[in-house]
Amino acid sequence: MSKWISKDLFNKHLEEREKEKLEKIPRFNRSEIVWPSLKPGTQDEPTVYEGRFLPDPEGFLIKKYYYHMWKSGDKYISLLCPKTHGFGNFCPVCSVVSSLYNGTAEDKKIAREMKRKERYVSNFYIVDDPRDKNAKDEENKMSGKVRLYEFPSKINEKLIAEEDEKEGLRERVWDAGEDGHNFFIKIKLTKPDENKRQFPDYSSSVFSRKSTALGSDKKTEEITKSVYSLKKHVETMEKGLDWIKETLISEGLFKLVEREWSKHYENTAATTTTEDDVPDFTEDDKPSKGDTESEEDILKQLDDLKI
Repeated sequence: MSKWISKDLFNKHLEEREKEKLEKIPRFNRSEIVWPSLKPGTQDEPTVYEGRFLPDPEGFLIKKYYYHMWKSGDKYISLLCPKTHGFGNFCPVCSVVSSLYNGTAEDKKIAREMKRKERYVSNFYIVDDPRDKNAKDEENKMSGKVRLYEFPSKINEKLIAEEDEKEGLRERVWDAGEDGHNFFIKIKLTKPDENKRQFPDYSSSVFSRKSTALGSDKKTEEITKSVYSLKKHVETMEKGLDWIKETLISEGLFKLVEREWSKHYENTAATTTTEDDVPDFTEDDKPSKGDTESEEDILKQLDDLKI
């Protein structure tokens, strides 16, 4: 045996290789694991979807994340906001939005489109998807499958309501067995606003007050083994710094954040905006109340803009 390399050390290296393979984030097709966006009914009649919330393999029930999405030409640009991992993290897109808000009416319109949005994701066993009756083949049908359900805060509020110690269903919301309760997602359209726009209305969504099993013990076990990791799913939305920079340059927006970009990322070897490699804000980085509104104030006001 060579004195320059230890066989035990090399074997440890091979073990690490295998561990990396197991932990590698899969770059899967979203359509294979994410429930397609639910379509609303009419202003008077909701479209109703039925299913059961389920824990993920690591025991997590819900993952909240922030993202940016806007339309550029004929395509949509989307990326995970670094503030998903903590509001102390610097997000170049949030910074761009803050700068645009202080500009013209057209700038404010762009800021509204690009602003940070929140979403939640959970595993969901689909009992009934009414769109299945128009599906071209069995592969496109969703009923009887587990998918990741990405949902808005209005649905999260329904889950929070069931956490009440006296009145709520509590853990039964997530129980795949006979003590579990299905959730009916009822989506209508709101009344048209002043710009004749209508939005999905989830207010009538409700949990069944009757508990039901998803099937036999064998089927229930199969269902619970079909769930996906929420953490890994969110990680797949991460975009590298090079990608973000090139995107902002192509959108003609990089100059708005160039100074901050240099401050936060210059001389860093990081290539992704994860929790570990995004520097924290310092007090000096945040706009003072006296001069400019803070990023959080701006984002809140964007929600109320009528543009």
